[in-house]
Amino acid sequence: MSFLHKKLSRIPSLLFSLLVLGLAWVNPALAFQLLPMSQTFAPSGADSTKTYRVVNSKETPIAVEVSVVKREVNLLGKETLTPADEDFVVYPPQMILEPNSSQTIRVTWLGETSPESELSYRFIAEQLPVELSAVDGTEAPLSATTTGAVQVLLRYAGSLYIRPDGVVPDLQLKAVELEQDEMGQKWLAIDLKNQGTARQLLKGFNLEIIANQKVLSLTEEQLEPMLNHSVLAQKSRRFLIPWPAELPEGKVSGKLTFQ
Repeated sequence: MSFLHKKLSRIPSLLFSLLVLGLAWVNPALAFQLLPMSQTFAPSGADSTKTYRVVNSKETPIAVEVSVVKREVNLLGKETLTPADEDFVVYPPQMILEPNSSQTIRVTWLGETSPESELSYRFIAEQLPVELSAVDGTEAPLSATTTGAVQVLLRYAGSLYIRPDGVVPDLQLKAVELEQDEMGQKWLAIDLKNQGTARQLLKGFNLEIIANQKVLSLTEEQLEPMLNHSVLAQKSRRFLIPWPAELPEGKVSGKLTFQ
C-alpha cells in the first residue's frame, strides 16, 4: 500500500464523498488546475501518448491523484464511470505538489490499435484529503497529517477520446414528441441518435419543429439545454426543453440540420 493510501485509510469516509463536489463549491484562489481539460489520442503511433499538467496555485503543498476511467452515457445524459487501468499507463498516478509548482503527467493508450469507432474516457484529477506540512519547519520531506475538520476538495473530470482515422459522426433526429411530467409541465422531448463512428458536438445546428402545419425554428435560447453537449458514437440522447408557447399542442415532427 502506498504512503498516501495508508494515510487516506485513516480518514473518515465523509471526506471522500466531498470529492464529487463541483467547481462551483471551491474558491478559485485555492484550486489547482488540470491542463488541458480535453484531449484526443490516436490508438497507435506517436499520438497514442500525451501529457497533462497539474498546477498547484496554492501557497501550501497538496496531494493529487490522477486516473483514467471508461465513460458511458445513458439516454438522459447520466454518466457511468468504470476503471480503465488496463487500457492506459498513467505516470505518475499520485503526486505531492509544492506551493506554486506543477507536475507533468504522461498518459499512454494500451488498448486496441484499430477500434471501429471513437472511444470515450474521463481523465480524473482529484485533490486527496491529506494535510501536508514540512517537518519541524525544515526542508525535510513532506509528511501527511489528518485533521478532524471537513475539507472541500476539488475534482476535475476531463474528456479523453481515442479516435481512429476515418471516423465521422452521423447524428439523426429520431423522434420529437410532447411529454408532460407529474407536475403538469409540458416539455418538447427530442430524441437523437448518433449512428456514426465519432462524437457529434451539438453546436452550430438548426432544429425546426412542425406541428399542425406550423413550422417553428427554435431559437438559441430555446435550444440552450442541448447546446455544447456531445452525443457519443453509436449512442442516443434525449433532451427536454420547455414546450414553446407559440407551438400548437398535438403530434409534432422535426428537422435537424447543421450549419
